[in-house]
Amino acid sequence: PLYERAVGNPPGAWDPAVVNGSAWRAAEIPAVNGHGTAAGVSGVEHITSRFYLRVPGVMRRGKETATFDVRGVHPDHRYLENTTVTEGRFLNAVDLSEHRKSMVIGTKVRDTLFHKDPAVGQQVELNGIVFKVVGIFTDEGGEGELEKVYVPITTAQRTYAGGNNIAQFMFTVGDSTLPQSEAMAGPLPRRVSQ
Repeated sequence: PLYERAVGNPPGAWDPAVVNGSAWRAAEIPAVNGHGTAAGVSGVEHITSRFYLRVPGVMRRGKETATFDVRGVHPDHRYLENTTVTEGRFLNAVDLSEHRKSMVIGTKVRDTLFHKDPAVGQQVELNGIVFKVVGIFTDEGGEGELEKVYVPITTAQRTYAGGNNIAQFMFTVGDSTLPQSEAMAGPLPRRVSQ
């Protein structure tokens, strides 16, 4: 059933004019296709997908409540975002495969919810569901990046009615030249749609 849903999603995925258009870029791509597709392409170094919660990420710890940008991601996401774990760890394959309610929070999230208290190993509610903080991160991308929360993409999809969809699909190509990178990217739209 998932494979049948994935074929042709998004519509026109075989047509270069569609693939390069804004409608295709905004389409939700089934994760059954997205992850693992680029991993099979020689030269791909790191790969991740993103899933965004359809509602604001309201987080609560004790009397503290705040809203943050929550993203469901894969473990390699930290390499694409220049995320540096300062305490604990980042998400891992076990978090994904077991749909664990683990989260990695930016330093501004930690400061808002925990003040000076230790955060790693503590529980936080995210839209009414209890998650465990497994890591704290910084990011060179600016202040806004420090207000992000990362959870396993599989957990986010299952817990927050995401089905099997992703919003973005990203990967790095290491030291490849531009022509090599273009050659790697060439078959991906077709592989994602199959």
